[in-house]
Amino acid sequence: ITNPPVMFFDEPTSGLDSSASLMVMEHLQSLAQTGITVVVVIHQPSSRCFQYCDDVLLLSCGRSLFNGPANTLADTFATLGYHCPPFFNIAEFAVEVANMKPDQVKHLVENAQEFYRGRSGDFFSELARRSLKRVG
Repeated sequence: ITNPPVMFFDEPTSGLDSSASLMVMEHLQSLAQTGITVVVVIHQPSSRCFQYCDDVLLLSCGRSLFNGPANTLADTFATLGYHCPPFFNIAEFAVEVANMKPDQVKHLVENAQEFYRGRSGDFFSELARRSLKRVG
């Protein structure tokens, strides 16, 4: 297959040192800049790696806690009552929130669903839309 419209990467930075991880993320970003939709699964992103993400889908217990531009994650969580401490890595904070007790996650998911109601479609619908636009 040449020139695919979508590429999926599962844990491409696992086991790499920070320098190599950044090189991988830079390469993935360069792929995205060519018009390829790049989907990356990362369980523990560093703050520097997180800066290469345009959009984020944060899952907990199979439910979406956040779906949107990476640079709005902190403000969205704050709107939902979860404030990232100053000078704290937002990616690490997001992982902590996603790993809360199940009843807390349920509350956050319910709040997030209300927050997102009426907003644009879900992550996979948007992914399909972008891919079809590129292909067609």
